[in-house]
Amino acid sequence: MSGISRTWAIVVLGSLAVNFFIAGLLISSWAFGGPGSPIDRFNGDRFRDQTQSDRMVRQITERHLANIRPSIQAVTEASRAVSLALAADPFVEQALVDALNALRTSTLESQAAMHDAMVESVRDMTPAQRRELAAESRRSPGRLQGR
Repeated sequence: MSGISRTWAIVVLGSLAVNFFIAGLLISSWAFGGPGSPIDRFNGDRFRDQTQSDRMVRQITERHLANIRPSIQAVTEASRAVSLALAADPFVEQALVDALNALRTSTLESQAAMHDAMVESVRDMTPAQRRELAAESRRSPGRLQGR
């Protein structure tokens, strides 16, 4: 194969790979991302309809992500361990019990990390912002707990 045709083959294959990657992102966003078109969500329009308290919770989470991320990863790993214990052949009951106990522990630690971040952030809020956050927690209690 000559140098020019080899270069073009590499360019075409690279272009195809990028196109498949972008198509995969858009399709997965459409399939798993909820309402709206994939392009809207890809462009960040998913935040357009958020309430002020939604934005406050997102800011709290983003500001404290470094402290929260390890506990979220622990919950993810514990969930995987539960799935593996369930799918194990032969089934080992104690392995499932241990995995579920680890999931419970990591979930509680994750909630504690989020609550600590929330308390720290609420400390800096105005009374009006705290009232709005309280009203949102009454409207949809799970939303402020990360559910």
